[in-house]
Amino acid sequence: MKNGFTLIEVVIAIFFLTVGVGGCFALIQQVSASNSLNKSKFEAFYLAQEGVEIVRNIRDNNWLESRDDPGILWTEGIVSASGCLSLRISPCDSYGDVNFDGVVSDKDSDLVSDYISGFGSLSAEELKRADVNGDGDVNNLDLTAFENYIGCAPAYNLPICSLAGKFQRETIVIQIDSNNIDVLSRIYWQERGATHEVEVVNQLSNWK
Repeated sequence: MKNGFTLIEVVIAIFFLTVGVGGCFALIQQVSASNSLNKSKFEAFYLAQEGVEIVRNIRDNNWLESRDDPGILWTEGIVSASGCLSLRISPCDSYGDVNFDGVVSDKDSDLVSDYISGFGSLSAEELKRADVNGDGDVNNLDLTAFENYIGCAPAYNLPICSLAGKFQRETIVIQIDSNNIDVLSRIYWQERGATHEVEVVNQLSNWK
């Protein structure tokens, strides 16, 4: 009967042990990456749904206000007369939404303009949201970015959104007819070397 192990047996045992341990580590890394991506997808879905709810809230508020002012359309603030059908919701981390109302509008750019002109003040959080070009200061460069974004310039995102925030949101409103609109809220982000996207589409109607 032979006692102990030969050198070849030891080498073979080490080989299989190394392969087994390496496989376990690879599996752990794969599971960890999958969990991270699933978490990101869950967050992205929530943010996409939030975009739809912002549009819904504006529609509902328009109905309430139209009781006192019949001239208010149910699409007021959603579909502009200029033909820009994209509701200007903050594309990332609430940048541009200086007054905390869920959208980026002339009200926000007016606050920024007053601040630059010395006629108004902004809190620390408002200053952060107003610095849409990300240079650490609120100035005319930010005001120009506001005007381009609100006016549906070809470059959709505010400049800061390419630098800050993991998620970027694009919310598009398409008017189907006088009583129906489609709301498309899309979230996209970069993770593990790839671009990922989550999209929520909802139809809103002019029913009361």
